[in-house]
Order: sequence, then structure tokens, then C-alpha cells
Amino acid sequence: MPFISFMNEKIPQIALNREKLNTYLLLFGLRENFSLEELSASYRVLAKLNHPDISKEDNSIEAMTEINEGYHFLKEVLSSGALTLQTDNAGQRTDRETWQSGGKFSPEDIFYNQYKKGFTILKKSFELYYGDNEDKSLAGNVDYLKKELLRAKIEFSTLINDLPYNQWVNDAIDKINSINKWLD
Repeated sequence: MPFISFMNEKIPQIALNREKLNTYLLLFGLRENFSLEELSASYRVLAKLNHPDISKEDNSIEAMTEINEGYHFLKEVLSSGALTLQTDNAGQRTDRETWQSGGKFSPEDIFYNQYKKGFTILKKSFELYYGDNEDKSLAGNVDYLKKELLRAKIEFSTLINDLPYNQWVNDAIDKINSINKWLD
């Protein structure tokens, strides 16, 4: 049986912890068919929001630890192909297509799409602010960053205030709290 390793622990590929996977997918704002590029981009955004050298939060070290663990876990899942074979809660084997169609993240998911709008604005604003792309004209522009963070906050707020409670609400609240610290 193929294994994946995580934090020096061998995990049978077929018994990958779906709850852990879903938690990290949610934290990083990813769907189950994510790419390494999407994972890396989400990691950079989360690191810029939560890094102990930047964040004013008392728990920034713990948050960064969880982000790092999630990044390494998802990277290992991606490279091992562990998403191609899963087990459901009853231990029954299901293939990737079954898991995708029965999973939490379908393309029609209005909640995910709303969350992704906010996360995309957040990601782009930090890329431009830190000069992580070819356009360096907005690098270091605090006014631009604050304006874009307000836009992201509106998208996350729509998810919380205008839609029924869903799996993305808690993460949207965390993102708003992080944004508020940048806006202070």
C-alpha cells in the first residue's frame, strides 16, 4: 500500500484523514483539485496576514505554525496523488470523481464562489503591495492596500451577512479580523 509522509509520520494513502484535508483546504481557500501554484499563492497570502513579524495578534506564532503544517501537508498530498483514492466515513473506497461530486466543493457552490472573490482580492492586493509581480508601481502603497482590503472585507462580509451559515463563515470571520488589524 502506498504511503505519504507528514511530519515524519507514515500515513497509508488510502486512509488519508479527510477531516484534516478539508480543514486545510478551507484554511487555504482551495478546492480539492488545487495546483501547486494555487497552494503557494494562498500560502503567501496567509503568511503575510499572520507572520509574527507583521501580525499584532498574540497567537501569530501558533497561526503560522498551523499554516506551515497545512502547507506541507497539502503539498505532500498533492505530490503523492493521495486525492486519487479516498475512503468515506464508513471506510468504503471511493474514487476521486465520486468524492468530487459528493464533496463540499462543487463548481456551483455559491458560498465557495463568494469566499473566493474575497480571497482573490486579498491575494492580489498583497501581491501588488509587496511587489510580488511584474507591476511594481503599487509596491509599498499603503493607501492602495487599505482600499483593496476594504473591498475584500466587503466580499467576506457578504458571505457572513447575506448568505445562510455555511462552511466558509468561520474562515471569512478570521480573514475579516486579520484585515481589521491591517486597517488599524
